[in-house]
Amino acid sequence: MRNSTILKKISRKKLRVLVIISAPAMGGIENQLLSFLQRYDRERFIVDVACGSRTEGILRDKYLATGSRLILCRWSTYVIPFVLRLFWLLRRERYSVIHARMSEVSGAAMLAAKLAGVPIRIASYEHTKTRWRKPGPLNRLTVAILKWMIRRWATRILGDAEVCLDVYHPRWRQHPEQFQICYDGIDIERFCGKGAPIAGEVRSELGIPADSLVVGHVGRFSKVKNHQTFVDVAERVSKHFGNVYFLLVGDGALRPQIEMEVTKRGLSNRFVFTGNRHDVPRMLAAMDVFVMPSLDEGFGLAVAEAQTAGLPVVASDIPGIREALCPAMHKFCRHPLDSTGMAEQVISLLENPQLRSKLGNECREYVVNNFSINRTVRQLESIYDSGSLNV
Repeated sequence: MRNSTILKKISRKKLRVLVIISAPAMGGIENQLLSFLQRYDRERFIVDVACGSRTEGILRDKYLATGSRLILCRWSTYVIPFVLRLFWLLRRERYSVIHARMSEVSGAAMLAAKLAGVPIRIASYEHTKTRWRKPGPLNRLTVAILKWMIRRWATRILGDAEVCLDVYHPRWRQHPEQFQICYDGIDIERFCGKGAPIAGEVRSELGIPADSLVVGHVGRFSKVKNHQTFVDVAERVSKHFGNVYFLLVGDGALRPQIEMEVTKRGLSNRFVFTGNRHDVPRMLAAMDVFVMPSLDEGFGLAVAEAQTAGLPVVASDIPGIREALCPAMHKFCRHPLDSTGMAEQVISLLENPQLRSKLGNECREYVVNNFSINRTVRQLESIYDSGSLNV
């Protein structure tokens, strides 16, 4: 029996996997995929990445450094050209597994994979809002068709949070054989935890006094991230503390607007805008409290990372964030537009360093036990390997 198992492992070929994303940008999905590419079992899999953009993106070199191929397979709003391009790619390269991480757009990938004879077809929902933002019957029909394609032709449907599947497939819990939750994994070792010596070094680099209090946020400057409420919270908190600073990490189209608002309120000397950073764990180490006032989230990855850094979190009371948040922090959640309530919670934490430390430790432990990248990698490998003996 043992010899038979060994022979089976020797004779089985490595599974060729194609993961499809929109583009290797600086987003949570793309960074989580990079972590996976750095860790997956190369004795069992060969993983390539296809992106639906015209260019390879700013994470190109990091993806290639893992040994994976990066393939352009441009998305088209007319859908069919994308399906044909992907179909010929799958036929030519003979992939055994396709994993489309493009929410409802994954429906087109499932069609191409079915036509190409790919046996293991996985679609992931990473968001709670459709990519067709414009209203209208044609857009609604397109989304409905793509959702049907996923339900019809995906062998496994993943959500990076329960709320993602709740939005697209409300009855998903009735079909556990097809639906599954696969959380975005956190690279725990990258986050040193609150109180580490690095905090003083980062504050010095950013021009923030070492003995000050720092309230921070990490996220792109877009409407859904709701930086306006962060500024409202900052204005209220700054009236209670003369030594508080506000650290915003990220970039985006709305950054100039938020910078103007900060200047208008006379808070420029209290705010630090870093732009995009590759060293987010270092930025988090400089903070005392993390604030996440998002209007909408899938899995609250930024919240999970902040907790890994040992930070207590004051956040929006929405499903995607609550799912990522340590239960001890749920009572600190408020409506996304309740800047007064959020400010009160931030003030209560800043006034009590012992409570901050206690909650921060609980938050870190919660992430370590539930959202580690190694756990996610093993789960994805198991999903990719499902039915592989028949491939």
